[in-house]
Amino acid sequence: MGLEVVVLRSMTGYGWEQIELEGMRCTIEIRSINHRFWDVAIRAPKIIQSLEEEIKKWIAQEIHRGKVEVTITFSSGQWPNKKINVDWTLADTYYRALNALKKRFNLAGEIGLKEMLSFPDLFVVEEWVSPDSLIAPLKEGVQKALSQLVAMRQREGEALARDLNGRINIIKKSITEIESLAQGVKEYYGERLRERIESFLANRVPVDEGASLMKSPSWLKRRISVKNVPA
Repeated sequence: MGLEVVVLRSMTGYGWEQIELEGMRCTIEIRSINHRFWDVAIRAPKIIQSLEEEIKKWIAQEIHRGKVEVTITFSSGQWPNKKINVDWTLADTYYRALNALKKRFNLAGEIGLKEMLSFPDLFVVEEWVSPDSLIAPLKEGVQKALSQLVAMRQREGEALARDLNGRINIIKKSITEIESLAQGVKEYYGERLRERIESFLANRVPVDEGASLMKSPSWLKRRISVKNVPA
């Protein structure tokens, strides 16, 4: 009867899920590879980074060992409630620089809005979304991706268990065959030893005395050693 492995999971796995976050299509990919310790690395847009500790807690509920890589990307759509801020410090710097150019080179014309709009870095667009509003849908997406990953690890583990069981059964069968052969070898050398003893006794003492000696266990114990078994 072969040895049954109760629970065996592969260390490698992959899962992914697509969700909607505030009108944005979000793709969640999770990979796991073999590693001595538990380690989670997350690559995500800035707005998700504040939720990294939450994501690690969700992963820890399913995966307790190995290196896990989480990648979160946005592929389409746009965030609502965008907010545009003006970098006033930079605007003042540009305005003074333009006036200095105008004065230094005696340039004509006024410095107006058109000139200032030529500097795109004056405006900072904030994708204003509260991270708290993302927790519930993000958690659902991460858990679905994790379920796929765990299922993949389970399938690979079952395949590995079957392979190990097959190899164990082959080894056990070989052991049985070796034990059977070993018994035959023992009997073979036992017979050879008996023949050598009979020959030895026949050449040195009368047969009756030799037979008597052969029946004496104490004599055999003193004279015969396993190391003296002929090859």
